[in-house]
Amino acid sequence: MIVRPSRRSADRLAFTLMEVLVVVAILVILAGVGGVIYLRILEEQRVETAKLNISSIEKVVETYKVRYHEYPATLDVLTQPEGGLPAYIEAKVLIDPWNHEYVYEPTNLNPVTGKPHIYTTNPNNNEQVGNW
Repeated sequence: MIVRPSRRSADRLAFTLMEVLVVVAILVILAGVGGVIYLRILEEQRVETAKLNISSIEKVVETYKVRYHEYPATLDVLTQPEGGLPAYIEAKVLIDPWNHEYVYEPTNLNPVTGKPHIYTTNPNNNEQVGNW
């Protein structure tokens, strides 16, 4: 007795167009969700980087004040070597993660700590990131 494959199994040699489209649609949905999550995490990391840079700048400004008994007039003063000593900070640290300069207000002092206001604005949601 010879057994022939049924007609149904012989016709099933590949995926149907509908099955392929469903798989592609699932992959597109997963990629879209992953992309949104990735962009949100990337933005959160930019904010954290800005906070760390502001903290570094604040410490350098305080070091300058200890040495000269006054706050620097601008942040650019901190990037210049002086008296054979290296600069307090590199110029690239004065640029925020959104490629804008940090805002430094030496006359706007915190009433509690007495430190000048250093901040930047997140252009994506207009949220201010600063030292106080």
